[in-house]
Amino acid sequence: MHGGAARVPRVAGFWTGLLAAELTLGVAVAARYTSAAGLPAVASVVMVVPVLLTSGLIGVSFLVGGLLTRAAGGRLTAAGWCAALVREWWYFGSAWLDMIVEPLRRPEEQERRVPGTAAAANPVLLLHGFGCNRGVWTKLRARLRSAGFAPVYAANLQPCADLQTHVTRAAQLVRTLAWQTRAPVHIVGHSMGGLVGRALLRVVEPGSVASLVTVGAPHAGTVLARWLPGPVGRQLRIGSAWLRALGAARPPIPLTCIYSLADNIVVPASSAALPGGLGVELTALGHFGLVRSARGTAAILAALLVPHALTAERPGVW
Repeated sequence: MHGGAARVPRVAGFWTGLLAAELTLGVAVAARYTSAAGLPAVASVVMVVPVLLTSGLIGVSFLVGGLLTRAAGGRLTAAGWCAALVREWWYFGSAWLDMIVEPLRRPEEQERRVPGTAAAANPVLLLHGFGCNRGVWTKLRARLRSAGFAPVYAANLQPCADLQTHVTRAAQLVRTLAWQTRAPVHIVGHSMGGLVGRALLRVVEPGSVASLVTVGAPHAGTVLARWLPGPVGRQLRIGSAWLRALGAARPPIPLTCIYSLADNIVVPASSAALPGGLGVELTALGHFGLVRSARGTAAILAALLVPHALTAERPGVW
């Protein structure tokens, strides 16, 4: 489990570096326009710039996502979309702060010893989305531990690696968790992490995964991926070769797909529901609201506590 510790600072440091760049821009703006106004004014400008940039980025994502959703004929109400936008400012802001401070945490602090014997273990592996780090799971990790899940391991996936690299890393974590606890592992994947969770089922040993919960995962791709950089951006596009190879078959384990019609990243929203899985639709929540809101964490916890029954029909080869 500690094999990835050396990689943690570079992964988690992305958001800290981004904040430093935004603060540097704030200093430049303050020096240009408020240098004669005194220290309080300068400090205010320096702090406001990151907030404005982040809020503006979220606003643009909702504007573009809303236009594309309507163009695709998706169900969308102006009230629900506006409510999701306001909430997303809060939920993304809290996630942003947790991801910024993630490099300050000791790597081993996220791991908890299995209580009692190995038979009492109920392990969970959390896989974050593109550009994030495990800090996005701070609230859910605490909720899962209080509900009796242990150990709860949140992986850090390299921000610039392609999806197959993530699959290899996540599959190794599943094997390690299953071997250490002698119990099958529950997987929760947000956005890109949900696709990684599906893909790793092809390479891990049968019986090593207990259930899979995908949250806002673009199973059929997302239109907005055209603006994502690197190989992951190409792999997450609708109709990409990677997604075609993954297919649309349901994995032979309990599968829950949690999604929102107001998702500002996964467009169209129907992409987040995989045929054959249990779909859980949450209203008026954006992409980060799905994993940071009370409703989102409650839906994830419910899916893990009561995995839905498998149908008699088995999917294709996994």
